Amino acid sequence: MTIEIKVPSVGESVTEALLAEWYQTDGALVQKGELIFVIETDKVTLEVEAEASGRLEILVAAGETVAIGTVVGRIDTDAAEAAVASPEKPAEAAPPPEPAPAAPPAPEPEPAPATTPLSPPAAPADAPPLSPAVRRLATEKQIDLTQVQGTGPGGRITKGDVVLFLEAQPAAAVRAPAPAPVAPAAVSVGERRVAMTPIRKRIAQHLLAAKQNTAMLTTFNEIDMGRAMDVRATYKEAFQKRHGISLGFMSFFVRACVEALKEVPEINAFIEGNDIVYHDHCHIGIAVGGKKGLVVPVLRHAEQM
Repeated sequence: MTIEIKVPSVGESVTEALLAEWYQTDGALVQKGELIFVIETDKVTLEVEAEASGRLEILVAAGETVAIGTVVGRIDTDAAEAAVASPEKPAEAAPPPEPAPAAPPAPEPEPAPATTPLSPPAAPADAPPLSPAVRRLATEKQIDLTQVQGTGPGGRITKGDVVLFLEAQPAAAVRAPAPAPVAPAAVSVGERRVAMTPIRKRIAQHLLAAKQNTAMLTTFNEIDMGRAMDVRATYKEAFQKRHGISLGFMSFFVRACVEALKEVPEINAFIEGNDIVYHDHCHIGIAVGGKKGLVVPVLRHAEQM
C-alpha cells in the first residue's frame, strides 16, 4: 500500500508553505513517527512525521514553495513489511580456507579525529532522542551534548537548551559554521539575489509597518550595573541548579522597564484618533536575532512575573 505525504494545514489564512528541508533521503526506509521533513510559513515552522513505516519516495525537492495539501512524497508500506517478513538466511557452512602465507604486518593507521565537521556530536547514552533542529545546531557549532542539560520532557535536550549553552560559552570557544551555500538567481556580476522565505517576508512586513506607524526614538544612557552584577553573582549558582539555565541580565532589564512604565504611564500608551490610550499592563517585546532574521517574542503581563 502507498500512503501519500501531504503538506499539512497550519491555519485558515495560510495557503502555501516552503518545503525547507528533507530529513530523509529518497528511497530510505522510515519508521512511523520519524521526522521526515520541515515546512516554513509566514507564521510557523513545522516538522512533519511519517504516518507509517515504509520506503520513502520524494516528489518535491527541498526549497520549493507548495500549496497546502500538495502531495510532496509517498511511503510504500509494503517495503517495510517485506523487510520484516524476510529474515536473513543463515550462510551455508563453507570449508575453512587454506591458510595463506603470512604477510608483513601493515602499518597501523593514524587514529581518526573524534569528531569531524559533519559528524553529529555525542549525546548522553541514556538521553531521550534529539530533534533534527537540535542535531543540526549541535553539528554546526560542534557542541558536546553531554555538557548540555536538557529541560524538555524526560530531560530531553531542546533547541533552547543548546542556544542557552552557546550564550554561556566564550565567543572563541564556539566553532563558527561554514557559510551555507545558496542558489542565487541569474543576475548581473557583483549581485546576488535569493528569494525570501515566507517567515522572512512577514518579518519584513512587520518591521516596515512598525517604522511607518510608530514615533520611533532611540536614546543611549550609561548606568552603574554594579548592584545588579552583585545580585547576579550571589544567586547565579542557585539559579543554575534550580532552573538548569544561567541567570542573565535580561530579566533585570525587563523588570526595570516594568517599573519605568508604571512610573511614566505615558510611555506605555499610544494615540488612536484624538485619544490617548493608556495601558495598565506591560507587554515587553525582546528583539532576538536568529538565522531567519529578527524576531520579537513578547512577554505578556510582565508586571505579574
